Amino acid sequence: MACGKKKEHLRNFYNDPVIKESLHTKIHQLALGIQKYLQIKFVLFGTQKFCLLDEPYSGLSPLLCEKINSLFVEQSKYKGILIADHNYSYLLKVTSRNYILKDSNIFSVKNTLELMKYGYLK
Repeated sequence: MACGKKKEHLRNFYNDPVIKESLHTKIHQLALGIQKYLQIKFVLFGTQKFCLLDEPYSGLSPLLCEKINSLFVEQSKYKGILIADHNYSYLLKVTSRNYILKDSNIFSVKNTLELMKYGYLK
């Protein structure tokens, strides 16, 4: 990433209302949802080419889930992001490919109808 891109990347990282509100608060004093949001943001804005996130939506408010989805869309332009989560409604909004594991087999799914087909939803 070129120097100008790095500065823009950092500006985007800090130009976040959640971070701005939290700048003068110790991490252990933040709500758990905000702590998790910050953890996910640090992972996504790292220099690695791939991120693996396990249940990033758990314990988050719907507002933070939507913010995280925006981060996923933004950062997927720069790196691969793998997400394992049961919250299919948020995942289907932002993922390009989805898979479900059932009976030791992996199936590609595109929508809630296919989740129903494989017994994940009724």
